[in-house]
Amino acid sequence: MRIIPLYEKGYIFKIKEIRSRYGNILTCLENILLLARNTESMAVIKKVKNNYDSFVCPTGTFDFRNPNNKNCGRVITHKQTFLTKYPYGKHLFVDYGKECLLFLHDLIKKEYPLDRVDDDTLVINIRGGRDIFRKKHINPEYFQPPLSYYQKIIEDGGYEDILLVTDSTKYNPVIYHLRKMYRDMRIANSDTTSQVNVMLSARNLVMARSTFSYMLGRLSMNLKKVWTWKDYYWKWDEWLPTHENCLSSDIKIIYCSTPFYFPMGSWDASKEQRKSMISYPGNVLNFMEQ
Repeated sequence: MRIIPLYEKGYIFKIKEIRSRYGNILTCLENILLLARNTESMAVIKKVKNNYDSFVCPTGTFDFRNPNNKNCGRVITHKQTFLTKYPYGKHLFVDYGKECLLFLHDLIKKEYPLDRVDDDTLVINIRGGRDIFRKKHINPEYFQPPLSYYQKIIEDGGYEDILLVTDSTKYNPVIYHLRKMYRDMRIANSDTTSQVNVMLSARNLVMARSTFSYMLGRLSMNLKKVWTWKDYYWKWDEWLPTHENCLSSDIKIIYCSTPFYFPMGSWDASKEQRKSMISYPGNVLNFMEQ
């Protein structure tokens, strides 16, 4: 990917329209605001068009320009590259005082979730959509954690109240097996606003390999313990929660990784790969606290 050097002040970062999933929208918004603030520039967000308009309303102009600077006025509209920090350089994405995270947190409509979330509830987010398991052309990077990952977290933690947050398709084979193993596991209401607020209310959260999990986990102010799958690959690594990029204080962050799972770029949702998700042994998983 081409590097976009930003050596001046007073750029205009412009997004005419965002059409994407919820987590990707939050990622784009965070990145464009950080770029604008840290280069003393302006962010212009014209429209967000998707199913989430009713509770994320980030349209407007956010002007961080300094009138004493020689502002270049150069317009940058590379909306695809706002999803990642790589093209601009990570030094431009330091969130001093977590100001941008707080701003994004305030954009989300807060409602009492339709599902009960207590201090001892384990909230598990599993990505189960058609785009990973049933689509004709599947992104080869979109593999999801194995069944043993969730089993080990549940059993080692002794969790009895388990709340699963997933989409309505439930194509991920792990979901079927978890429901068979843990008959009392609750399935969160499919209402997206409620699911978002379940994620923000969780004290104990198991993240999916998804920007929906990563962004809402980082924006939560209630988390005490979070588990996330860790890849040694820049495109996903930059989204993982750390103590420096989460709004929750006194949070315990646990990464899980293994060198023997699917190689990066090999995912095709074949029958063999889906079977491997169920049979993958838990004794080769490495859990590490940050």
